[in-house]
Amino acid sequence: MHHFIDLGDRRAVAWLWIAAGLCGIVVLASLLLPRADGQLIGSDGKFYYSILRSAVFDRDFDFANDYQLLQVDTIDSIGLTPIGKRTNPFALGTSLLWLPFLLVGHLIALAVNHLGCSVALDGSSNLHQAMVCLGTVFYAGGGFILSYRLARKWFPAFAAFLAVISLWFASPAVYYMVGQPSMSHAVSIGSNALFLFIWLSQDHPGSMRRTLLLGLTVGLLALVRWQDAILLVLPLSEFVHRAAIHELPWHKAFIHSALLLAVALAIFTPQMLMWNSVYGAALTMPQGSSFMQWSSPQFFSVLFSTRHGLFSWHPVVFIAVLGIAPLAKRNQRLAMLVAVMFLLQLYINSAVERWWADESFGGRRFTGLMPALALPLSALIEWLWRRGRQRILITALLFLIFWNGLSFAQYRLGWVSRRDALSWREMTIDRLCLPGKILQERRLTPN
Repeated sequence: MHHFIDLGDRRAVAWLWIAAGLCGIVVLASLLLPRADGQLIGSDGKFYYSILRSAVFDRDFDFANDYQLLQVDTIDSIGLTPIGKRTNPFALGTSLLWLPFLLVGHLIALAVNHLGCSVALDGSSNLHQAMVCLGTVFYAGGGFILSYRLARKWFPAFAAFLAVISLWFASPAVYYMVGQPSMSHAVSIGSNALFLFIWLSQDHPGSMRRTLLLGLTVGLLALVRWQDAILLVLPLSEFVHRAAIHELPWHKAFIHSALLLAVALAIFTPQMLMWNSVYGAALTMPQGSSFMQWSSPQFFSVLFSTRHGLFSWHPVVFIAVLGIAPLAKRNQRLAMLVAVMFLLQLYINSAVERWWADESFGGRRFTGLMPALALPLSALIEWLWRRGRQRILITALLFLIFWNGLSFAQYRLGWVSRRDALSWREMTIDRLCLPGKILQERRLTPN
């Protein structure tokens, strides 16, 4: 029998908070290194931030002036909605979760101005932007800590810790925490972890309190990333299953389902109010009717293509999925849950017209799956560890983190295309040669 290192929960959680703190320091350091347009927030993040800035400072959902303030470079190509407003096809939830951090940033800005320094008070300053990015780090870091707590219900501390750290730093998560923290992907780690933590909590399945909390978290899932609304089918299926096997009377299953749907809809209401204000309809597909191609999902490309394929860019996710087999030996219900979550997300992401997600760092649309994947990866780590494969295991996980770091640098420095498919040479040899290339560039750079 090969025993695990006695890490301890307190020490593990402390290390995870330290990891989140380091990510926060990187984000704060970006105050000194803004983008070429002078903004900290870029790409789709400007649209997410516009929702918050417009609601707080302008008290409306008219984004024309926000796009000008944030120097959205595609402003001339942004179309008008049927009621004549600038379109914004992004979810509202991330902006709502950023609100406390924006308010703290604004208080700091007021204090700084009172001391004689000049900071813009219209929400466009780098200080305001940095604070909401810290909010992303907080929600994602908290989500990973919840993932650890969840995995600890079934697995040793060291296995759960290794799984969480690996999925944190060897997946798209780390990039969307520190490279592009102004988007919703890292925030969805927190919302997904909270959903799983509540669903798999010790509350009795028939508890109305549990159903109420599930409704709140499902509504939050949908607010942060609409695609996650598909997870609503999981608790609904549970109620039907428990009624079918006589664990729950059918009339109570109906009451639980109705409560879940009602609460989730209530939480989702702010999004419908925004849509009504911007598009003139409470329910709409902002990206257009062709955005989803439900009958022609691109499963293989989404997983294996060098154009941001989930497995090809982040092998740790493939390894985590393999862990569903040892997880099934430990707990069939958990294994089924993770498998269904993965398949649901695979289908919905494969059915998007632009399945490669434009300038995505790998499979960014799967970032919210990391809390669920911590369970099978913990199971696989425990299975290998007990068979004496400790050195191989730790070496492999460290290499995957290093490999993802090379991919991060390669992508961030613009040495590969951010939109098109990469060659296998770029994905392998060029990536391995990256440290030498960086050193060579430094030598050639004049002092």
